[in-house]
Amino acid sequence: MNGEESRLGELLVQDNILTQAQLNHALQIQKEQEDRQRLGQILVELGYLSRRRLRRAIKRYGKHVLFGEILVEDGTISTEQLEQALVEQPAEGKSVGQILVNKGLLDEDQVAQALAEQLDIPYMIPQPRLVDMKLFNRLPERFMQLNSVIPVFETDGKVTVLMADPSAVKVIYVLEDTFGRNLELAICGKSRIDTTIESLLRQKRFGAESGPGGGAEPREGGLGERLVIEGDSTRYQQGTSHAMGVFDYLVYNAVE
Repeated sequence: MNGEESRLGELLVQDNILTQAQLNHALQIQKEQEDRQRLGQILVELGYLSRRRLRRAIKRYGKHVLFGEILVEDGTISTEQLEQALVEQPAEGKSVGQILVNKGLLDEDQVAQALAEQLDIPYMIPQPRLVDMKLFNRLPERFMQLNSVIPVFETDGKVTVLMADPSAVKVIYVLEDTFGRNLELAICGKSRIDTTIESLLRQKRFGAESGPGGGAEPREGGLGERLVIEGDSTRYQQGTSHAMGVFDYLVYNAVE
């Protein structure tokens, strides 16, 4: 057992989260193991702690929780599956999370939720109608598509930005240049973000109602034009009502 685990056990006893007897029992089990488990995992398996309480304690005591350990503690993957992914990582050149997704052991949302816990940032499912379109329109469309990033809302001068990869430093620099350094990062799976971006871009093209602050003003190429389907192509006709424009938007989604 390393010094960090020893200190963690001592702190758990001091705060009456564990008894000394429970800690000693877990340490004895760990000592007898050929391939030693993490102390926290043993405590959870013994029923002395819930995984949620263990993670709260680790954060409270300033311990760094590794991404893979969160997944193992949650029971999402096994220790063997994590170890195999770590073995393959140097050759694959990908993150552990992406390797596990490629193996079919995780989905994007599970990776995002584990990263949210590791980085202590919110996990958020994007809702197109709640996105502040004034913020959305300040970023180039291509930038958002390439980097899977959406500015969602602003509160007390702080802009919350939803990202698939909150470790993308260069992307964060661009966001800070656009919105200032007072950013609040949130995370979600890449596919959900990409789908939301495409939905919002279609709304802009058709002038559909946007989220808070976005308004619904007519714009060129928006509700004032009628979508006409001719074979494999589409074109627009002028002079359409708002209701007809919404209908066209739904038809366009179906065609796409």
